[in-house]
Amino acid sequence: MRQDAGMVAQGECASRNAASRLLFEGVFLMNQTTAQVGDHRPLGALRPSGQVVSNLSAVMRYDNRAVLVKMQQELGISEADAFLLFEDTKKFLYLVGINPHERLGPPAAVDQGWHVFLLFTQDYADFCQQYFGRFLHHKPHVDLGKTQPGTIPPKMATVLRHARAVFGDSLSINWSCGTILAGDTECSGSTNCGGNDAPCW
Repeated sequence: MRQDAGMVAQGECASRNAASRLLFEGVFLMNQTTAQVGDHRPLGALRPSGQVVSNLSAVMRYDNRAVLVKMQQELGISEADAFLLFEDTKKFLYLVGINPHERLGPPAAVDQGWHVFLLFTQDYADFCQQYFGRFLHHKPHVDLGKTQPGTIPPKMATVLRHARAVFGDSLSINWSCGTILAGDTECSGSTNCGGNDAPCW
């Protein structure tokens, strides 16, 4: 009887282990699939924790009316221009989110949109955590005289290369190197542009 009970216990243990293994493999396969569906860079889209960064369509569905209104007020632009700028800001942040090991710098207009979003510190932090699993820090570019006038800084050239690969060549004017929004007289502190509306691609 003891031997029979021991065999039953071993059988139940083996069944539980097999079930756990199947569950683990199912979750692993689900994560792998999620990383490849809708994400343009599956490997870059993995968080350090192994979780998956939200795909682009999920990021683009994010809406924040207060940010749009603030963009209109701070930058002196229309509602339509604010909507487009916020869309481009989210696209830039998506590129940063899926490329955690690269240093990416935004074009001037997108940088201004990013600045406004950052004013809403809790909303911005929640956005980053929800879609990327980490806080995306803003690190302003400080020109130490290494960038020649009229050239594109390496960080901006890299982000534009990624933007073309993910979003195609039909990028809005906000991705132009020298685009300056109303109320500004020079490129923002995180860029070093040459010439108004100079295309970066």
